[in-house]
Amino acid sequence: MKQTHTVTCLPGGESSTVETGETLIRAMKQAGVKVPNLCGNNALCGTCAARVDGPPYGLGRRNRRERRMLRWIGSPRDVRLTCQSIVCGDVSVHTSEAPTESLDYDVSKYPWMT
Repeated sequence: MKQTHTVTCLPGGESSTVETGETLIRAMKQAGVKVPNLCGNNALCGTCAARVDGPPYGLGRRNRRERRMLRWIGSPRDVRLTCQSIVCGDVSVHTSEAPTESLDYDVSKYPWMT
């Protein structure tokens, strides 16, 4: 039987309980938090990057793809790609906002957006 861990999303406090080995992005979505993700979990866009609160002992080591993308975007050490981060203990993470959600544009001009 796998161990379960609590993932807490800040600042709202939403949480989910997941088994060891689950990705952080799935845990966050299970908690009801919208997580931007343009590349389909392939560590190619960086839109799912989020800051881990405190020591990231609840997450596995960064894989090569995650290290490469985080280096490319120049992120600080407490930022992780949620699509690549594996939950292996309790963890708190600050949710992020998709860059496109902060833009001011009329989606009715883009029929594929509706």
